[in-house]
Amino acid sequence: MIHAVTNTKGGTGKSTIAFHVLCSEAARLGRDFAMYELDEKNLTTEVFHNSEILDGRGQTLTLDYTVAAIGEVIYESIVENKEVIVDIGGGRDTDEVLHALANSGEIVRYYVPVEGKEAQITNAMGTIDMIEAAGGRANLIVNRTKGWTKDDCGANDIFGDKALKIKGDESILERVDNIYFIMDNPYFDHAQRDNMLLGDFIKEGSIHRDEMKLILSKLAMEKAKETGEFGKTIYSRNWKIWDELRKAYEFYQNIASQNILGL
Repeated sequence: MIHAVTNTKGGTGKSTIAFHVLCSEAARLGRDFAMYELDEKNLTTEVFHNSEILDGRGQTLTLDYTVAAIGEVIYESIVENKEVIVDIGGGRDTDEVLHALANSGEIVRYYVPVEGKEAQITNAMGTIDMIEAAGGRANLIVNRTKGWTKDDCGANDIFGDKALKIKGDESILERVDNIYFIMDNPYFDHAQRDNMLLGDFIKEGSIHRDEMKLILSKLAMEKAKETGEFGKTIYSRNWKIWDELRKAYEFYQNIASQNILGL
């Protein structure tokens, strides 16, 4: 299957969804995948050079030769039987890429990321128009929400502003197959700071608390012998780091529970 992430507007979280969420999810599910960034201006694939998940799986392709670029995507999906994730750069090429994907004969699952801002809904609707014109149906992903569901995250405010008594237009929900939520968080940035995907970043956080206590106690004792520093100080410092990773892991579990890849 081909998973296409697109929005004509920049800054909506396309690369965050494509890399941190979809690639991490494909790896978690044990699916072989390839990641294509169809945008020569953003070399995001180079940012994640410490990622074990993305290692050897990511490419940035120029849109000057859309047909050839889409040909590579189709080859990976059909011949190599991979989940192929495509981060489509915004701008004039979006419509051309969407039609090329639609004409590939492969199943294409479309994702439109948007933040909870009224102005972004207009761009999202325009992007959904393009997807529908290409014969597809969109899945809406709302970034930086207050919670994990429409009821508890204030999603109604995305389509208006209750404080300003601006009535929202929820017609966008009638035009998408699914709506997913990504709660506001620091973990994407933390992972990217270390040049990793979120799926790489949270690995230690998945270790059971009791097991981690033993691991960190042993590490603290060994380090104390080497440096002369108090073992309790070393343990406390490392525990604080791990506790943050644990929170990141729990955050990721909320993403995983939504089955955004649809697999």
